[in-house]
Amino acid sequence: GGLKLQDTLTIKPLALETAVFTPQSASTGDTVTLKITLNGPAGTGGFEMSLSGSHPSLGLPTTVTIPQGDDSIEIQVPIGAVLAPTRAYATIDSAINSRRAYIYLGP
Repeated sequence: GGLKLQDTLTIKPLALETAVFTPQSASTGDTVTLKITLNGPAGTGGFEMSLSGSHPSLGLPTTVTIPQGDDSIEIQVPIGAVLAPTRAYATIDSAINSRRAYIYLGP
């Protein structure tokens, strides 16, 4: 008898992997970067997500599309008026899953 090699192929749906603010703390008037990464390159038509913020000072777009062939996108997020120090987050929702990116905001 010979040796048989059997490979198992697992197909993973394209999904959100991570979402991170840089820097992770900011104040009124600052601009921070939100990087959203997928677990693989976006397919035909890109990968669309909706964004929402837990604090009104996060100047987030309502939707973002990662272009076809790319596996991440960086968005510049302006920080509006922050009256008191707080921990805030952006929620990124796709058809498959969601991720949150956290940030500390100060006046």
